[in-house]
Amino acid sequence: MITKFIREIVVFIFVSGISRLLPFLLTPIFTHYLVPEEMGRLELILSLYNIFMVFGMCQLDTALQRYYYQSTSIPKTVFFSVLRFSLLALAIYLILIPLAIPLLSLGSKAYIELSLSGFCVLFANLYIVNSLTIRYARAIKYVILINILQTSTFAGMACYAVIELKSGIKGYFFALLISYILSVTISLAILKKEFLIKKSHDDFKKIMEFSLPQLPGRIASVLAQYGNRFILYAIFTQSTIGLFALANKISALMMVGVSAFCMVWYPLLYNENNKSAMESTRKVFRFVLISLPFIVAILFAMTWFIFHCFIPESYSESEQATYIMIVAMSLLVIKEMVDAGIKLSEKTKYISYIYIANTLVLFLLIIFCGSIWGLTGVALAIFFSNMLLTYTTWFVSERLSPMGFDMHYCHFYILFCFAAVMSTYWWVN
Repeated sequence: MITKFIREIVVFIFVSGISRLLPFLLTPIFTHYLVPEEMGRLELILSLYNIFMVFGMCQLDTALQRYYYQSTSIPKTVFFSVLRFSLLALAIYLILIPLAIPLLSLGSKAYIELSLSGFCVLFANLYIVNSLTIRYARAIKYVILINILQTSTFAGMACYAVIELKSGIKGYFFALLISYILSVTISLAILKKEFLIKKSHDDFKKIMEFSLPQLPGRIASVLAQYGNRFILYAIFTQSTIGLFALANKISALMMVGVSAFCMVWYPLLYNENNKSAMESTRKVFRFVLISLPFIVAILFAMTWFIFHCFIPESYSESEQATYIMIVAMSLLVIKEMVDAGIKLSEKTKYISYIYIANTLVLFLLIIFCGSIWGLTGVALAIFFSNMLLTYTTWFVSERLSPMGFDMHYCHFYILFCFAAVMSTYWWVN
């Protein structure tokens, strides 16, 4: 079981790594062409884009994974449902642009940038749904193909637009939009057989009943992840948001592992009988917790090298926050495992309750810690919030459908996280 898990996760780390590594590599380059204030503007627009993606997706991607093996019409039903919701989200996004520009001090040029990001909402959601379907319905080579296509198109066009044409944020979103349109077109060709199957009203009802109870929680989650930029804007400046954006983008290397893990974890969780799945997930849980400290150490070393060899001095304030963010993001891997009981019980409304409560705590922590310790305080707030999220999720999950995870491994990893965070105070400064 562990051998199979390692083999599959290595493949999906490669796949996820492709989709995240190239944009990650662009970040140090863009710091030489976008000053912190402009990087802050980009981050505010990206936050709006990511928030509206949630309203367009409505958690239907989770229903696709949950019910894929139960009905052949699920992929088509989910795709057209996401298309409808995303078109509605796009329309609302475009209507709100005149309000967002003065509210966030984005400037007159932001009309084009926001419009491009709005259309990205539509095509990004369609890309996500089709990529998930390809993961389940086709060989791994197709997953790799579609990821390489989207990422390389975006990276190449973004470099040309930002560096050669000096089109800044506008060029960034134009490259992103083209990459998604191209990838959606190719993915539709790959999945043409799935779209010949007749849609089922029963399937639509089933996916909505599974997805919608999670939506408030997902909204709270995305507000915690991206809405904090607006809290930062209220407390600090666009330049500080730009510094935070750099820390967030570099720490996103940990999200490569999270994404790859989810691609392997959910098929394992949903496509086995209960007894087999229970034992398999416990073994994977122990293995992941043992591996995480080594992964964090490697990412720390990479981050040190990036900051000391590539990042301009104007962004140096982001370094300590980046290390703390890496540790904070690693906790999301544990959270994805311990919420298995909630998802297997299909009582997904509890995910919403947890995320809403956690988001309120996060915003209070950001205001408190940020006002005292600045950018480092914001990173600490995210770390404490993710730790609380992990334990709260485990507590609720075990009461709905006990998975029997040995939480001693988690407790030891939390101690490691505290040691790693505290160490940054003497070796970064």
